[in-house]
Parts: sequence; structure tokens; C-alpha cells
Amino acid sequence: MSMPRRVRRGGDKRDIDSNTLELECSLCKAWGELYETGLHSDVTFTVGRANKEFKAHKLVLATHSSTFRAMLYNGMEESSKSVIPLPEHDCDVFELLLKFMYTGQVKLHKDIVRNLIILADYYAVEILKESIGEWIGKTLIDRNNVCDYIVFASNHNVHSLYKHCYRFMLGNAKDIFFSAEFRNSIPYEILEKMVASDDLNLTELELFNSLILWGESRVELSPHCRTALSHNIVDHTTPPYVSLSESSDDERPRATKAENSSQTNMNRSSNQTDTHDTVMSPEGSQALRTILEPLISHVRLPFIDPEQLIECVKPTGVIDHSKILQAISYHISKKPIYPPHHVQIRPRKNTIETRYTLMKNREPHKSQPFLHSETAGGEDDSSSW
Repeated sequence: MSMPRRVRRGGDKRDIDSNTLELECSLCKAWGELYETGLHSDVTFTVGRANKEFKAHKLVLATHSSTFRAMLYNGMEESSKSVIPLPEHDCDVFELLLKFMYTGQVKLHKDIVRNLIILADYYAVEILKESIGEWIGKTLIDRNNVCDYIVFASNHNVHSLYKHCYRFMLGNAKDIFFSAEFRNSIPYEILEKMVASDDLNLTELELFNSLILWGESRVELSPHCRTALSHNIVDHTTPPYVSLSESSDDERPRATKAENSSQTNMNRSSNQTDTHDTVMSPEGSQALRTILEPLISHVRLPFIDPEQLIECVKPTGVIDHSKILQAISYHISKKPIYPPHHVQIRPRKNTIETRYTLMKNREPHKSQPFLHSETAGGEDDSSSW
């Protein structure tokens, strides 16, 4: 008796007998011919404004789609019809969906993939939807469209595409987080996951500045907040926050070595952002603070230089002064300020240089563990960085 062996086909792992023949290509070819000829078809769809006819087999459609199964076999109105009108669908996209259900193959093009995902999502053809998402994630996403794609993936539950976009944005955050597309399209739910991630490739000051820009765009989108701000903005002598890209060398507070290394990226991002020549009033700061909570709590303040905390962070009014004082005290106090392994003192993967800079500036002592390589409760093990 032969032992079963494990094979992989199309990402699927399964045990089969070594004497079993697999003729998937021949089977797909036969089903494809059945679709092309329409032999023994028992349902016809008239699709789009042109009412283009597509002959199909109820059993094939119900096998691949729970939506078709409910439509054709569960007593719905369509189950008693031999001709079903679908005027809301595009003919070309619907044809691709049908061919996939018969042959397991689909020819993709960037101009049609979104509509095909939407249709696959509507008819619950999950394998097609996720496969297209994987293809988009590997071939199409870039810094200019990733924000649009991640929102699209979230709206249509395309997990494969969402995963690709999410990782891409974390790794290229220095460019993406300061773009107009990011400010205008990324919703709160997606942003909250990103700012909490240890994989986010931003210094904490860059993250803080990007959140301020994101929050200001939300204030501007709110009619009530917009009215409040327009009547309560005063002239300034000091900007509400100092972006590394906006301030001159004389005005720029001294940053840590890691923050200075991000200078090029911040300068590039300044061309994509609108700067303000005003300071928010208490009412405006409160509106911004309301929008940013609890996003701003994910900024790990101890990784920001104390002088920058005072000159850049404090004037915005979006973080409690007690938390700023706590972060400053962490740099100078010999007493424990944060519990061991607290998220505020857990470095992100890109902040190794910042971590060692701060450790060099602070005399270590046993009572206050400072940025240990071990992380408790986190997903990442910094000892492997």
C-alpha cells in the first residue's frame, strides 16, 4: 500500500494517494468548452444596457458562489426564471467572472481589476477576489496609489490586497504619511492600526507632525469645526508645530541623530503639504485634540528630544502637559517613570539609532530599565532586529 504524499497546487496543500491521477488542466478545458458552447445550459443572463446574453449552468454557478446558490436554488424570484436580467453589471466584467467559474482562469488588466473585485465581492467568489488582490499588491501598488487601494481593500474586504498595502505603507511612511492623498483618504480605523505598529518607519516627531496634518484636514472637513477655527485663529510668531521640513536651521530644535537622518525625506514631503501661518486658539486646539484622540497616544514621547517636546509638541495643545513632562522627566530622572516594557519606551524597528542615542545621553541604572531588547506583550522581538 502506497503512502500518501503531500503536493501543492495553486497554494493548496492536501494529502492525496500516490496512485491518484490529477487532470485539472483537462477538466478546466472541458468546462471551458461547456461555457463557450452553452451546451445543456439552463439559465441565461441578459447583462448591461445592451442586454448581452450569457448562457450558463445553475449548478456550476451555485458551486462557486453562495450568492448564485441563494438566487437560483433557495426559492428566490430568479430561481423560477430561465432568463435573468442584470442591467446593473458591465458585460465585459461579468464575462470574466463567468469564465473564471468555469475555467479557473482570468486575464487581468489594471483598468478592469477594481470592477472585477467589486463583482466578485457581490457574488461572494472569494477565491477570485483574493487572487486579484494578491496580483494588485504585487504588481500595481506604489506610493501614489497605495492610499486609494488600501481604502478600496477595506471597503470590499480584500484581505490579500489590504495586507500588501498595509506593509507597503508602514515601510514607506516617510513619503506616504505627508502626502495629500494620505491626509484626505485614510480613515481613522486604518490609521490607528498603523500608528500603533512597531514596524512603522517614522521617527516619533515625524509621526506626531503627520498626525497633526491629518487631524487638521479632518477639522477642515467638519463644517462646525471649520467655523470655530475661522473665527479663532490668531497671528503667530511661532508655528503651532515645527516640522523638520519647514523650519530653518536657526529655528529648528536640536534633534537626535536618527531624526536628523530623516531630513531628506521630510524636505521632500514638505512639497506635498500645506503649511500654516497661524496658531490655533484654545477652541481650535480642542477641536483638533478631539479628532486625534486616541491616535496621538500612540506617539512614543520618550523618543522625542526634550527640547523638541517643548518647542514642537507642547504648543499644539493636543497632548496633556503632564504626559510631556513625564517624557522629559524620563530623560533626566533617576527614578522609574514608566513601568518596565511600557509601550511608550518600546522602540519601533526603525528607531535603533534613536534608542542608542538616548541611551548614550542617559546614565543607565538598575531601577529604570531603559528600552530593553525584550518586549513584553508586543509582537516583535527587538533582539532579532
